[in-house]
Amino acid sequence: MSKHHLNRILAIVLTLAMVLSVGFVMPASADAPIELGYLHASEGTTQTSGGEITLNCDNAITQNWAQMYAESADCVKLIKSGSDTVYNIGALTEYGTSDGILVSHSGTELILRNSQWNLNCAAQGGTSPLAYGDTIIVGGNFTANGVVFHISTTYITKDADGYIHCSETFEAGTFTPTATTDGFFLDAEYKCYTETWAQFYADAASNVKLFRNGSVYNIGALTENGTTDGILVSRNGNRIFFRNSQWNLNCTGISGLSPMTAGDVIYIGGTFTTNNGQTMHVKPTYMYMDSQGNLTTADAYNVGTLSADSSHPAMDNDGSIYGIAEGGYNAGNWTEYKADSMDCVKLRKSGSNTDVPIGIPGSQNIMRKRGDNVFCVISTQYYLNLAGQGSLTPFDEGDVMIVEGNFTGVSDGITAHIEKTYITIENGNLVFSTTDPAAAPCAHASTTLTGASAATCTEDGYTGDYVCDDCGAIVTAGSVIPAAGHTWVSGATVLPTCTTAGYTPQTCSVCNATQQINVVAALGHTAVYTDNGDGTHDAVCSVCSAVLADDEDCTYENGVCTLCGAEEPVVDPYLVEGLDFYNVSLNI
Repeated sequence: MSKHHLNRILAIVLTLAMVLSVGFVMPASADAPIELGYLHASEGTTQTSGGEITLNCDNAITQNWAQMYAESADCVKLIKSGSDTVYNIGALTEYGTSDGILVSHSGTELILRNSQWNLNCAAQGGTSPLAYGDTIIVGGNFTANGVVFHISTTYITKDADGYIHCSETFEAGTFTPTATTDGFFLDAEYKCYTETWAQFYADAASNVKLFRNGSVYNIGALTENGTTDGILVSRNGNRIFFRNSQWNLNCTGISGLSPMTAGDVIYIGGTFTTNNGQTMHVKPTYMYMDSQGNLTTADAYNVGTLSADSSHPAMDNDGSIYGIAEGGYNAGNWTEYKADSMDCVKLRKSGSNTDVPIGIPGSQNIMRKRGDNVFCVISTQYYLNLAGQGSLTPFDEGDVMIVEGNFTGVSDGITAHIEKTYITIENGNLVFSTTDPAAAPCAHASTTLTGASAATCTEDGYTGDYVCDDCGAIVTAGSVIPAAGHTWVSGATVLPTCTTAGYTPQTCSVCNATQQINVVAALGHTAVYTDNGDGTHDAVCSVCSAVLADDEDCTYENGVCTLCGAEEPVVDPYLVEGLDFYNVSLNI
């Protein structure tokens, strides 16, 4: 073997030794980091007692327990709930340690260190470990033993139960609304954005829906009058402003559509993106408005209980069961629904006390929307007779089916909530009830008096109903207490005057109501007239001295004033003021 060949073999051996010593393959170029992709949290992931979070990345990293250092502090950020401050914590080495912010474990597993080691550092003002409502953002380059790895930006949150969740966008969680005059504010479950007044655009129009009068409108991507306003606007922290009214709901595409009113339901869910590329994910939130304009939220569209459908009184030949939803919506006909859990539909066979969950039979859908508020439970040979349920026989007389829970549409993503409904078969017909038919009659052992009210002087009262504390039934109905009427006490009599009536006042000694009895009309004035000697007279009341006339012209009858008695003056026709017809000379 030549020296040249020996040198090549030696070089190969040395290269292999270097690779084995570090445990991973060196990248072809120092400028091309090894891509690890996004981080993921397995179901049920929680923080350890020391605050560490174990996550997985898309691609494998083979080195165990290697310290991974952030290229810059902002490769790992912490946003505390209720705060607008962003803490850059990627490059922290508290107490002078050389620990990295991430540690590779095995395969695709990475451990994110916080609490004692990295997050709670003096430089960041004593920031605490990840808590409910906080967000950790991991993204950028991290170096381990001289090798650079890249992690795609991942948002990490902790829910109210302490479980860790990862997302490729800011996870806002669900919304809690407060109505305003031109839209309403939404408080996000998680701290979701820090830039004030950023416009958020729905990635799809269906991310915001308006349910009104049996119709569904996709209003997420509306830009009324050519404006570029987003459907959501960040205000501060986890406060989001949802625009409806003038800007977005009353759009050309939905002619004359008015803002949210009583009876409407608005759905918000999905991803929203700003002009600068910032994204935010919202978990499905359904908002209801009552007649007073108050808003409430739920995680599903409540369609109430199911009742019998006269068009389908019995099961179809394929075993499907039709029921009318109490508060269903008319849109989305023929939509297939999956139960959110197996407990959403249960079957209790005749003679058994066990309710067997059958809500998620394999990959099949358990519910279907048929229109006019009709929901169809798909049953018997197709879905209920599951091998995994021990040869469960189809739904039959004597059996009980219990439907309750959330059902999510495969095509439209709408989650319908059905309140607990018991379904049985009697003489071939389907019977729907909100009461368990197998439940023993309630003994009404404990009752509470409700609705009692005392009678007043003018309104009836009620003795109240005794209602069972266990089943809510009225055990003993109350009766009406007739109104008692007033208890009058008379006061001092008020005498009549020339101008006011007289009466006896009375006051109710119970409720202080008042009335007047023995009413006597006003007496009127007694006029006394005085002649002024010039064809006029004055008049005053002889009782109260009120002036009744002042220089009033006399009214004569037979030469005498009918009121003051003055004689009517006689006027000489030949005497006219300014002229004397007795001393007039006539020159002819």
